[in-house]
Amino acid sequence: MSPKSEHIARELLAIGFRAYPRNLSNGFMFAALTVALMWPGVPHDLLLAWLCVFAMLILVRFAIAHAYLGSPPPGAELDAWANRAALTYGAAGLLWGTIGAAGNNGIGVTGVNFGVAETGSICLVTNEGNGRLVTSLPRVHVAVMGMERVVPTLEDLSVLLQLLLRSAGGQKLSVYTTLLTGPRRKNESDGPEELHVVIIDNGRSNLRGGRYEEMLNCIRCGACLNVCPVYRKAGGGAYSDVYSGPMGAVLVPLLAKVEHAPSLPHASSLCGACTESCPVKIPLHELLLELRRDLVDEGIASRRERLGFLLWSLAWSNARTYRLSARLARRFTPLAARFGPGRNWSKERELPRFASRSYREL
Repeated sequence: MSPKSEHIARELLAIGFRAYPRNLSNGFMFAALTVALMWPGVPHDLLLAWLCVFAMLILVRFAIAHAYLGSPPPGAELDAWANRAALTYGAAGLLWGTIGAAGNNGIGVTGVNFGVAETGSICLVTNEGNGRLVTSLPRVHVAVMGMERVVPTLEDLSVLLQLLLRSAGGQKLSVYTTLLTGPRRKNESDGPEELHVVIIDNGRSNLRGGRYEEMLNCIRCGACLNVCPVYRKAGGGAYSDVYSGPMGAVLVPLLAKVEHAPSLPHASSLCGACTESCPVKIPLHELLLELRRDLVDEGIASRRERLGFLLWSLAWSNARTYRLSARLARRFTPLAARFGPGRNWSKERELPRFASRSYREL
C-alpha cells in the first residue's frame, strides 16, 4: 500500500472507531478491516474501497442529523444520536412538514381504477397507501379517469376487482381498496373539500364498434407483461410510452395513431402467451397482427423494410432456399453483430448464435 493510501485508511479507521465506541458489530467490522490491512498479500485497494463506503455511510448520517438538530449534546453516544436524530426526528419532521403544508393548500391528483355508475363512486386500488394519503390531506382532489373505466354497478366492480388483483399480484384483495363518493361531508374528519373527476377520451371513443374495440376491456392488471418474452428481455423503457408490454404494443398505436408508433406492433413473438394470461380474454396477438396489416396497407413501413420482408418471404417459401439461408445465417452470424440491425442490438446484449445443426439435420 502506498503511503497516501495508508494515511487515508488510518483516517477512515479513526472515524469508524470514534463513531462506534460501543457498537460491537461495527467495531468488530473496523477491527477486522484493520487486521486485513496489516496482513501481507491482501488486496489493499479493495479493502480501502470498503472502508470508504462504510465511512461515507457514517458521515452522511451525521451530516443529516447535524443539519436538522445541530451539534449532539455533551456525552451523547454518536451512533444512537445519529440514528434517532437524523432518521427519526429530522427526516420524519421534514417529510410530514412538507406533506402537511401541501395538504392544507395543495391539490392531490390520482388516477382511477374503476368508476361506478350506480353510486357515482370512484375506486382506487393500491398496495402502498399513497392513494389514501393524496385523497385525504389536500383540500382539492382531482381524479383522472379513462372513459372505459366505468362499470354499471358495485356488483360488477367486485367481479373486476377479483380479476384485477389475482392477475396482477396473486392477491385476493389489495392492501388498500378505496371507494370515494364525493367530497368530504360535514360529519367527516378527513377528505378533500372539492372533488373533480376528469374523464379522458383521447381516441378511446374511436375504438368503439371497430376491430379493436376489445382493447377497451383492458383492466391494466399487467398479467400480459409478466409472461411476455419480449417485455422480459427488453424492459418497459423500450416501449417509450405510458403503456408497455403486449397491451401497450396494441393500445399506444391505437391512441397515438399507428404512424407515430410503427415499431410497437412488431414487439412481439406472437407466441400467444399474453392472450392466454389475459383475465378479460383480449386476443392481443391477433390485434398485433391486425396492426401489422394496417402498417402495410397504409404504406407506413419504409421501402427498405418492405424489400427486406419481401426477400425473406421469397427465401422461406421454398425448402431449398430456406435451408440455404439457414446455413448462411449460421456462418455469418458474427458479421451480423457489426452491420445492420444486429449492430444496435449487440451494443448492449450478445447476439444469439444459431444452432450448429437444424432439427432436420439431427
